[in-house]
Amino acid sequence: MPMKVLFILRQAPGNLLLHKKVTDLLSLIAKEQTLEDSAVFFTDDAVSISSKGIGQLPEHKEIQEAYLKVSLENSISLFVCGRAFKEKGLEKEQVQEGFLLSGNFELTTYIATADKVIEF
Repeated sequence: MPMKVLFILRQAPGNLLLHKKVTDLLSLIAKEQTLEDSAVFFTDDAVSISSKGIGQLPEHKEIQEAYLKVSLENSISLFVCGRAFKEKGLEKEQVQEGFLLSGNFELTTYIATADKVIEF
């Protein structure tokens, strides 16, 4: 039976070990379970991961690429809190392709319908 998982990420890209563990966990869950309509929701400091400007530090670019790879390989949506993105001083044109600006509606919908919600 397919499983719907939501990851909520708040941690800044500087927390390299955590983001590596999250992308590894996403890949592991996807290998063990059929994921359906699953998502990652970036908010607070984690929204920086979705920015085109993240490439200034190679380690941060690697994190972004890891999320994009997991997303593409497993059809996992990458949502970015529009309010948090704006509060970081970022404009919507700065969202990296593969990430989707969203809001509380998407977050609430996923929380209400997910089989599992994991927050970091």
